[in-house]
Amino acid sequence: MEVALLATPMRRMIAESLYDSVVTAGHLFEAKHSPGKNTKVLTEIVRVPKEGVGKPAALIQPLVAGTSMKGMEGKEKMAAGGSYALEDAIELDFTALLKASQDEPEVDEMKVMSKEELEAQRMTQEKMMRNKMEYIEKTVTRTIDDNPVFNTSLRMQSPAPEGHFLRVFGQPNRTDLGDLRDDSASMRQALMMLNGRVTHEAARVGDLEPIAKHIFGKDANPAEAVKFAYLEILTRKPSAEEVKEGQEIVRRCRHHGGRRC
Repeated sequence: MEVALLATPMRRMIAESLYDSVVTAGHLFEAKHSPGKNTKVLTEIVRVPKEGVGKPAALIQPLVAGTSMKGMEGKEKMAAGGSYALEDAIELDFTALLKASQDEPEVDEMKVMSKEELEAQRMTQEKMMRNKMEYIEKTVTRTIDDNPVFNTSLRMQSPAPEGHFLRVFGQPNRTDLGDLRDDSASMRQALMMLNGRVTHEAARVGDLEPIAKHIFGKDANPAEAVKFAYLEILTRKPSAEEVKEGQEIVRRCRHHGGRRC
């Protein structure tokens, strides 16, 4: 007698679930490197006023730099110049936004200006144009503490910017009702998993992570590190062959200083 087995067809996780799973597995919801343990030098092009023209040259306006947005203070945004920014996303600080929404709205007062006031305003604008500062561009370097903290996909703008992890893995742009998710695999997805920022950061081992004690230091135990990773991520113990392969990965990780395992 033949028995028909019914089961739900397997399908890949949707983009948001996959993204949050990588962030969770990589301990990226919190800082995983101690302050000063993971510094990085960035090269930037900045614009500074010419000496003797307008304000002093101490005023620097970044041209190619990580800019802060409301609700994103304190978070470095990687820019051009030897860094990666494959999945920039706007992360929202809902606490700050809700607090700002409770403030009293500002209403500009409208009034009729006399001819004299209009002329004075025009002359002031002309004077500002004559005294307009002249700038020159310089290349400078700065050192940052490269210790990023990622947010859940539920707190990102939706849809995410073009090229973000979520969009590459099928999140629709939601321009119309017929824009459905694309669950097909692509070469771009494979490259994102290999070279994308979120997977790159997840693969690094920070000294604040619980697995670090099994990889570095005098009490290092690569076999325990492999078992810890399997239990935490796959919720099962590894086989003897998997422990052997994992120990080789840990050995290479330690050889490279733990920057990426």
